[in-house]
Amino acid sequence: MEAPIDTFDTAEEEKHSYKRLWFAMVSAAVPGLGDWFIGSKDRSLAFLTLFAILVGCYLPLRLPRFYWALLLLPLVGLALNLVSSICTLIVRRESKDKAANWWVLALVVMSVLFSITESRLLLQVSGFRVFQVPSNSMAPTIEAGDKIVVDLRYFHDNKPALGDVVAFCHHDLVLLKRVVAVGGSTISGKDGHVELDGREIVEPYAVHRHPEISSDELNNFGPTKVPAGELFVMGDDRDESLDSRVRSGPSDYGPVFVTDVVGKAIYRFSSKLGQSEYDGQKIK
Repeated sequence: MEAPIDTFDTAEEEKHSYKRLWFAMVSAAVPGLGDWFIGSKDRSLAFLTLFAILVGCYLPLRLPRFYWALLLLPLVGLALNLVSSICTLIVRRESKDKAANWWVLALVVMSVLFSITESRLLLQVSGFRVFQVPSNSMAPTIEAGDKIVVDLRYFHDNKPALGDVVAFCHHDLVLLKRVVAVGGSTISGKDGHVELDGREIVEPYAVHRHPEISSDELNNFGPTKVPAGELFVMGDDRDESLDSRVRSGPSDYGPVFVTDVVGKAIYRFSSKLGQSEYDGQKIK
């Protein structure tokens, strides 16, 4: 027995609608790709070109080294994914395609999820990583709760230098300290002042905010000659930082191997974006 014509048409319409929805989801992940599958080649090439430009902003341009790019590029990616997927769903729909408009809401959610994933992946591939600082050992330069962007490729072409704030691995943790001496230098501390190769160094970033809890080991140490291939690191808050000055107990640090350095901290921002005067401030 043959199926009624209206039943057949309804089935075809539903099939066509779900097919277009599927391609819209593809465009939510890769802008323009869904348009290619439905035959809208010109629109597909336009979105794919824009997506390629966005990827190029991460690699090779590496724009996230600037704070404005860290904020702007994910928003551009979200807009691109969202507009592309909605265009795939609703632009030039045929009369038999009765894709419900409420599916647009689903595409909004999918576009947000895909864009977040893509932004994190592109940020990592381009050699940057965002860390949240849990302690005040680098205060006031970096306060507890601040987020920092670390350039994981900076030291591919540069050697760690005096004053650099570096991220390094220590006991399976990634820590943040300032380079105070490099291999071959002799460093010592007396009454909270630091001498490098016999001369007291000027440290405008260093503070002693809680001298009442500071130990003698932190204020008086050395002289210590830093071995080649190692770094002597210290926190900017000299009273609360466990660092290369500590050579006793379970917190024994000592100098840090250059090979354990994973990157350079380049700027910081608060957890609430745009609500702090130092958002995007370079770390010096």
